[in-house]
Amino acid sequence: MGHPEYVSLANLYAMGAMDGADRARFEKHLAACADCRTAVRELREASSDLALAPPATAAPRAKPPRRPWALAAVAAALILAGVAFMTLRSAGRTYALAGESGASGHVASTGRRGRFEARALPPLAPGKVWQLWHLVPGAPPTAAGRYAPDPSGRVAGGFELSTPAGPGHGFALTMEPAGGSKDPSPPRYLEPAGK
Repeated sequence: MGHPEYVSLANLYAMGAMDGADRARFEKHLAACADCRTAVRELREASSDLALAPPATAAPRAKPPRRPWALAAVAAALILAGVAFMTLRSAGRTYALAGESGASGHVASTGRRGRFEARALPPLAPGKVWQLWHLVPGAPPTAAGRYAPDPSGRVAGGFELSTPAGPGHGFALTMEPAGGSKDPSPPRYLEPAGK
C-alpha cells in the first residue's frame, strides 16, 4: 500500500471508522510515520472543535432536520481538510526548524501559501507574540505571520508570503511586540534546522 492510501485511511482512523485488520495495519504504519500521526492528531482536534462549537441558529423549518446529511457533511469536511493538509505537505516544500531546549517546528508551503507549526516554545513575555520570518538568500527577512501559543507552547496557523517559498529559502521565529515588527529582533528562537 502506497502513502496516498494511508492519507485516506488517516481520515477514517481519526473518525474511529476503522476496525480489524485495516486498523492494525494502519496503526503499524502510524507508529513509523510522523506525517500521518500529525494528520490524525489535527483531524481529531478539528472534530473535537466542531463538537464543542455552539449550534448554528436557523429560521424554523417546516421539515425536520436531516441528520444523516449533516453527519455526512461533517465527515466529508473532515476528510477534505485532511486530504488538503496532506496534499499541501506532500505537493509543496517542507522546511524544518530547530531551537534550544527541544523547541522545534516546520513549515509546509506551496508557493505563497503555507502552514506553520511549532512545539515546546518557551513562554512569551507579556505583550509579545511569536513572529515567523521568511528567509530568502540575498534579501532581508520578511514577516510571514504572528502567532500566540496554546498553554503547552504549541503554535499552529496558516500564512501568505509576499515572495513564493523556493529552494534555498528558510524560516525563523522570533519574539516580537504584540503588533509585530518590520525587522526580526534577536534572538531567533527557531532557525532553519542544521544551521
